[in-house]
Amino acid sequence: MKTFLLSSLLLVLAIILIVIFQNIGNYVNGNYILLYYYTQADSAASFITIIAGLGFLAGVLTTALAAVIINEGRDEEAPGGAGW
Repeated sequence: MKTFLLSSLLLVLAIILIVIFQNIGNYVNGNYILLYYYTQADSAASFITIIAGLGFLAGVLTTALAAVIINEGRDEEAPGGAGW
């Protein structure tokens, strides 16, 4: 589970970085960004909403990964009275 969460988090962060560091002004005119066809008539708020959604997804994956790592130590401990 930890490997899946880590790899999916890195994938989402890479997508966010690729989209952010593109030349947005020239790229948006008549091209696809994350499976949506943008033109100059589209609002910039829709693009910001997509980036915010990807950021939310990255936060969820990071939180799930942290929870798995924290709870991993508890699974390795023997239950109370196991040595009797």
